[in-house]
Amino acid sequence: MKVRIKSDRIVTPSGIVSGYLYIEDGFIKEISKNEEKCDTGYDYTGKYVAPGFVDIHTHGAGGHP
Repeated sequence: MKVRIKSDRIVTPSGIVSGYLYIEDGFIKEISKNEEKCDTGYDYTGKYVAPGFVDIHTHGAGGHP
């Protein structure tokens, strides 16, 4: 399954770009200015998309509340 995410605020290692982020079989395949046909599409224009960002915030690590 191929998913397309459209945003004008895609966070990349080289800066924030505008375009389309493509995900296929659970992996980011491409960030592009070109729109391709996909099974599913989302429009997050005006919102930040941060591929690979993981929230590592936890409670109770090492037995601490």
